[in-house]
Amino acid sequence: MAHFNCLLTIAVLSFVSTSDATCKSPFQEVGSACIYVNSEEKMNWSQARDYCRAIDYSYDQPDLAVVNDCRDLNPIRQHLLLYHGVGDYWLGGYDIAQEGFWHWVNDQPIDMGIPFWVINSPDGGSQENCLRMMYPSGYFDDTGCMEENYVLCSV
Repeated sequence: MAHFNCLLTIAVLSFVSTSDATCKSPFQEVGSACIYVNSEEKMNWSQARDYCRAIDYSYDQPDLAVVNDCRDLNPIRQHLLLYHGVGDYWLGGYDIAQEGFWHWVNDQPIDMGIPFWVINSPDGGSQENCLRMMYPSGYFDDTGCMEENYVLCSV
C-alpha cells in the first residue's frame, strides 16, 4: 500500500508544483529538496562526494543527494530532464561497508524496490556499491564507484 501511495503522489505532483524547502544559493528548491547539480563535469563517486562537501553553504553540510521521499523523486527527475545534461547522476547512497545493506550518506537506510529502484536492482554484488540516478528514467541503480557520472548534491 505504501508503494501505491507513493506512486499516486508522484502522479499528482507531476501536475502540481509545490515546495517546502528554503534554499540558499547555489542550491535550488526542487520539490521539498534543496539541490545543486553539476552537469558539466563527470567524476567518480568519491570525487563527487568531495565536490559536494566542498560547496560553501553556511547552514548545513552539503553532500551527495539523499532522495528518501518519493514526493521528491519525480520533481528532481523532471528538473534534470529540463535543465541539465544528458547522463546519469551520482546520489549519496552506497553499500560499501556491508554488501546488500544500502544506506545514505546520512546513515539512513535506502528504501528498496518501487518507486525508487529500476527493476531487478540492486544487482551488481560487490562490484557495484555506489548509487546513481539513471537518465532519463530517474530510477536508482547500483554501479561501480569508479564510473564517472554527473553530480547531484543536497543539503
